[in-house]
Amino acid sequence: AHEFNYSSNPTYIDPTNSKIRVKTLGNNSDANNPPTSYITTVGLYSFDNELLAVAKLSEPLKKTNSSDLTLRVRLDY
Repeated sequence: AHEFNYSSNPTYIDPTNSKIRVKTLGNNSDANNPPTSYITTVGLYSFDNELLAVAKLSEPLKKTNSSDLTLRVRLDY
């Protein structure tokens, strides 16, 4: 699942290696300031990694490394 973890925000990507970099706030240690992201869009993929559908959330959903998340998607077609 990590191959689909991506941000289109250019300030979130390290230009030297194209990997996501996580910024911390202030001088707090990483233990006190864990990385947080907000989910706004979910892509649904086939077994051969073909994008089949895109789900947009009505409002951003906070996601931290310490919490698992399961989303239920309703298809309208």
